[in-house]
Amino acid sequence: MIESLAERDDDGKSAETLPDLKPRDTEAWQASLVAGMTQSKIADMLNRKYPGENWTQPRVSEAIKRAKAHAEASGLADKVSAARSRAPARTLDPAAADDGQRTDGRAKHLREKARQIANGE
Repeated sequence: MIESLAERDDDGKSAETLPDLKPRDTEAWQASLVAGMTQSKIADMLNRKYPGENWTQPRVSEAIKRAKAHAEASGLADKVSAARSRAPARTLDPAAADDGQRTDGRAKHLREKARQIANGE
């Protein structure tokens, strides 16, 4: 049996058929890759964002798998994985930050008064 040229890659091997990319697949993949969200959290996010759609962790897993297959086929996955190799950004709670000693010379009651004036209290 002879395969048509459309069914072959440039290297002569049979071309893999990619699964159909559904509308939310890319969104799930980006949330997983960029935001580092778990599949359960992605399912919760999609259920809130698109009421009436029933997203579960296994469904999100399949969506990510489809989007990843498309990204790998296009070469996008290589570019994204290189950018992802950096450590994820970490947030800092300002209340927990150690700023050291104050340098403005204001006493605590004067700082509170300035804050109240600024807030219109």
